[in-house]
Amino acid sequence: MSEYVEVEHTSWGNRIGNSIGGIFFGFLLLAIGVGLIWFNEGRSVKRAKALKEGQGETVTLETIDNVDSSLDGKLVHASGDALTSETLTDPKFGIEAKALALSRLVEMYQYEEKKKTKEQKNVGGSTTKKTYYSYKKTWKSKRIDSSKFKDPDAPDNPPMVVKGYGVKAKEVTFGAFTLPSSLVSEIKGGESIEPNDQALEVALGIRDNAQLDGEHIYLGANSGSPSVGDIRISFKMTPESTVSILAAQKGSSFETFETSNEEGIFALRMGELTLDEMYEKEKTDNFLLTWGLRVGGFVLILMGFNFILGPLSVLADVIPLIGNIVGGVTFVVSLVMATGLSSLVAAIAWVFFRPMVGIPLLVVTLGSFVCLFFVGKTK
Repeated sequence: MSEYVEVEHTSWGNRIGNSIGGIFFGFLLLAIGVGLIWFNEGRSVKRAKALKEGQGETVTLETIDNVDSSLDGKLVHASGDALTSETLTDPKFGIEAKALALSRLVEMYQYEEKKKTKEQKNVGGSTTKKTYYSYKKTWKSKRIDSSKFKDPDAPDNPPMVVKGYGVKAKEVTFGAFTLPSSLVSEIKGGESIEPNDQALEVALGIRDNAQLDGEHIYLGANSGSPSVGDIRISFKMTPESTVSILAAQKGSSFETFETSNEEGIFALRMGELTLDEMYEKEKTDNFLLTWGLRVGGFVLILMGFNFILGPLSVLADVIPLIGNIVGGVTFVVSLVMATGLSSLVAAIAWVFFRPMVGIPLLVVTLGSFVCLFFVGKTK
């Protein structure tokens, strides 16, 4: 099928107007980026203090076979098996399993819209943007609404005759305790369940060409050469598992433990982990989130400076080559300014939240700015 193309022309005057409007958006991005970095540094320090406090107060349960009422409200660590007595059932296909969760995964072979855009600068400052739309066949768990395809002659996707389904055990025990649903939802891992003859019989009632195909029920003529509208169905269960938790004991269950700085500790990990191993994983999560938000804040600030300096490259785009050079220079300037501003905000935040580390960091950052200033002035 040939590509569908949309062509959009933007005059130099409109581009200048848009870039001037982008200045205000750039300042908004700067404010959001600075706020995100400031918030993140405070959040990171607060979380680190909470984990340090929690690790010092946590009691490891010697056994989960009975409930020690003297530990009610205390932060506890425990390892054991998450079990259930329930047999979960898929009501449509009759698949059953004694498991913590049971799911029916359904995918349909259908059309998906892909697009790519190419923009060309013209002499005089205008631009021509071409957007190419193509349609590829792929497996997806939800029907793609083909009425929203750009190409009015694009092919239609048929309705999905089978939908996905999931059910979880209502009660999951942990020795003498009952795990709250919020912790149960953290139990990972899935095992495939092979469909049986009863499930195939149901599928044949939906489509007379249904067939067993390994771990799937396949609704279609040939799984090796699928056609649009073909459906494949599989079943998975979350088995009873060994887990470790950090939480406040509440009767015969658990709830979030609140530290003195109002941070919550409430975690479940797969496997039998010691108290120190549990806290190492919590610290790693905090480290990764901290750096993820730092990068996010930096990118927002970089985009902000790019928008603010954007009119310079648009003005120079009367001659595309000159515009490209100016655009490259403004990007480098934006990169330097974003690095400096994000470092400065982080340093000031650390002075506020962790002065013993933040003050030296601020001195180094300001010293770098001073050195760069004098080097530039000398040149």
